[in-house]
Parts: sequence; structure tokens; C-alpha cells
Amino acid sequence: MISKGGLGGLPIAYEEGGEYTSGRQAIMNNLLLSGSRRRSNDRTGDLEMNDLFGPADDAMDADMQQFQRDEAAIQTDIESVRTILAKLEEAHQESQVLTSAKAVKALKQRMVKELDDVSLLARRIKAKIEALEKSNAQVRTKPGCGPGSVSDRTRTSRTSSLKLKLKEITGHLIKFKEKIQRDYFQLVERRVFLVTGEKPDEDTIERLIEEGKGEEIFQQAIQSQGRQQILGTIAEIQERHDAVKDIEKRLLELNQIFLDMALLVEAQGEMLNDIESNVDSAQTFVGQGTQQLQKARRLQLSTRKWTCCAILILLIIIIIIVLAAVQPWKKK
Repeated sequence: MISKGGLGGLPIAYEEGGEYTSGRQAIMNNLLLSGSRRRSNDRTGDLEMNDLFGPADDAMDADMQQFQRDEAAIQTDIESVRTILAKLEEAHQESQVLTSAKAVKALKQRMVKELDDVSLLARRIKAKIEALEKSNAQVRTKPGCGPGSVSDRTRTSRTSSLKLKLKEITGHLIKFKEKIQRDYFQLVERRVFLVTGEKPDEDTIERLIEEGKGEEIFQQAIQSQGRQQILGTIAEIQERHDAVKDIEKRLLELNQIFLDMALLVEAQGEMLNDIESNVDSAQTFVGQGTQQLQKARRLQLSTRKWTCCAILILLIIIIIIVLAAVQPWKKK
């Protein structure tokens, strides 16, 4: 390549084949090349910064995404429980108009199956919540995710919302059980009145509900109306007695499972509150200690200053006394 002087004092670079480029273009090419290198270095620096700070953020995001998936799975199971409980309420309403022991038995079998499904869901929810609590405890040990951090407060808040939903289901189960008992009491009362023509007292109804046997109570009706006509009512009451006892037992088991889950989450929440309270108290004590140290430091500096002033004044007094005693000016 041969260079010559060109316009404006800029060199002209001749290349093989007679082609040439101006010096201005060469300078621009150099500038573009250096800019490209700087951008490449910047990107390299960005990658290095990501290597330093990226993994922690990515880990936090991954933990939160896993928490959200676990939470969504629990929410889905809770909605399934609510759906089945709604079906159970419809089945119970349907049972109020049945008069055949066979129909009551078939409906009871259907309700028992649905209650068993709820029981399986409840145990699955309990296992998931226990796993969620363990995951929360593990994440809480990671840097930036300890008690009081944004991540921990988010997890605690969402877990508390699950606790509220579990408590709602517990209350719903209790009310449903009470409704079954109340409706069963009223139904037995109506059956006895229809057969005997007399309104039974509460003790009679309670005995029927407890034992499920009505032959003694319906003895007079059997003698007057015939045994065959009353047997259907007795069989229905017996079947309802068995159904109610079976359903009540399962409802109590379910209620206990959901109550245990709600108490588990509540206990975890109280433990976290205690931890946060202790952290806040420790921070308060540290702050107070720092203030006391600063106050002591200021007092120390003030004392030192006054001590220096006192020493200086004492030195001045000593000098004055010495001068007054020696009186060097008289010797001259």
C-alpha cells in the first residue's frame, strides 16, 4: 500500500488494482472498529456481572416459581373439596324426601364415596402443606430470604391465605354436620307423628336417633295398623340411623384433618412472628446500644476537653505564681 498527500492534508491510501480509500474513511473505520471492541468488552463485562450476581437472583426466582406451583396445586385441591362438599349438600337435601329404605341406602353409599374422595384430597392437601412448610424453612436459610425479607413475607402471607381457606372448610364441615343432625331429628319427629298421630317428646326422638330401633315406640301403631305397614317406616329409620352415624363419623375425621392443617399453618405463622419479633427486638437493642456508645463517646470527648482546659488553666496559674516569685524583671 502506497500513501500520498491528499485534500486537506489527509493521506490517500492506494491499494492494489488501482482502488484507494481516503484517510478520512480509514479513520472512521478505525473508530467503528474500536467502538465495536468496546461494546464487545461491555458485553463481556455484563456477562461477568451476571456470573457474579445472576445466579442468586435466578435461584430466588426459581424458589418463588416453585412455591407458586405448589400453592396453585393446593388451591386446585381445595376447590375440588368445595365442589364435592356442594354435591354432598345437594345429596343431603335429596335424602329429605326419600321414604324408601332402599333409596336411602343407595344415597348413603353415594355420599360415603364422596366423603372418601374428600378424605383422600384432605390427606393430599395436608402432605402438600407440610412439604410447603419444609420448603419455606429451607428457603428461609438462604441469603436475602431470611425472616422479615420480602420473599419470606410473601410466602408467609400466601400461606396464611391458605390457612384461612382451610379454616373456612373446617367451619363448613361443622355446619354441615350440625345440619344433618338437625334435619335428622326433625325427620324422625315427622315419621313418628305420621305413624302414631302424636308428637313425640325429645327423649323419645333421641332414643330413636341413638338406637335406630322403633318397634317399641311403634308398638301401639303396629297393633292397630298392622305390622307390615309399619315395617317400611321402621326400616327407613334404621337405614337413616346407620347412614347418619356413618356420615357423621367421616365428617368428624375430615374436620380433624382440616383442623390439624389449619393449626399447623397457624403455628408456623406464630413461630415466624416470634422470630421477626426477636429480630426487631435485637435491632432495637443494637440501636439503643449504639446510641449509648455514641453518647458515652461524646461525654468522653467533652470530659477530655474540659480536662485539657483545666490543665491549661493550671499551667497558666503555675507560670504566673513562678513569675511572681522569681520576678525576673527586677534583676535587670
